[in-house]
Amino acid sequence: MGYLDQLQVKFVEEQMNDIELEVITDPEYFRQYFSTPRRAGVLVVSEEFYHPDLHKHNIQHVFLLSEQPEVAGGTENLSVQKLQKYSSVKSIYNAVVSLCPDVFQTRETLKTTQVIAVTSPFGGSGKTTTALGLSACLAQSYKKVLYVDAEQIQTFQYYLENQLAVPMAAMQKLLGPGEQMYSGLQAYLRKEQFSYLPPFPVALNSAGLEPKHLLEFIRMARESGEYDFVVVDTDSVFDAFKISLFSLADRVILVTEQDAYSVFRTRQYLSNFNYKDSDKYLFICNRYVIAEENALLGASQFFSISEYVETRSEKVTKCRELTELDGFQKLAYMLS
Repeated sequence: MGYLDQLQVKFVEEQMNDIELEVITDPEYFRQYFSTPRRAGVLVVSEEFYHPDLHKHNIQHVFLLSEQPEVAGGTENLSVQKLQKYSSVKSIYNAVVSLCPDVFQTRETLKTTQVIAVTSPFGGSGKTTTALGLSACLAQSYKKVLYVDAEQIQTFQYYLENQLAVPMAAMQKLLGPGEQMYSGLQAYLRKEQFSYLPPFPVALNSAGLEPKHLLEFIRMARESGEYDFVVVDTDSVFDAFKISLFSLADRVILVTEQDAYSVFRTRQYLSNFNYKDSDKYLFICNRYVIAEENALLGASQFFSISEYVETRSEKVTKCRELTELDGFQKLAYMLS
């Protein structure tokens, strides 16, 4: 089934009898079709078919499928929304529906909290900056975000204005039952650009806890419906907690780099689970340098990169600076 077929099926499955859908793949027929006045709620068009004259028709919303970082075809001053052409079918569908509430019947499934797990096959890949950058960019797009660090030793606070740890009493809340545990930890939450569970003063195992004790908190945050996204930052260890988290998560972001050793370690990591669901598993290349050899190109038969985050010449020290990285902005756009 082709990419366009999958997108068509997605709209039919979700909207059923609420829409009239027409798919045009022949350029000549497309030209003839729009040679006379047309009316439509939404037009999703590729760069190959796009022309500014389309805006002369009575079309409420125009979406351009583009590979370029800027809207192509001279559309900057027109009413057109850009979508990344190689985003997942689910991402494109959600973007179109959420931006066109006047056209589509919104399903409750679009309003549920999404759990996003961010991990890496190896340490030092920039996994935490990816999780924080994604959280900040989502919040910048008016999403309610909760960030949770599930690593044994937590250092994410380096990027925040308030770097103080929570008291040991907060850690012990994780051992409490269900709703009591969740409400108890809520009292300790902080917010800068997004809400977050502050860092613990010691490693989890030093307090008699394990990352799995955070799983119930994450699950209850999801069920509460208070957030659009719960972003979970995890380490590179593949264990029972990671298996459970991947099962719970709506999306899993795997952060790697472009050198051959990173690609090798990524492939070794992927041998432990089924990652073939491209809607769920997204691969991010962090610290990308266009002038250097990209070993990821040789691994395309195993996995494909959804987004490249280019390296910065200056060192990032604050979370707000991460929102300036184009790669994190695009990643947030794909997920929202």
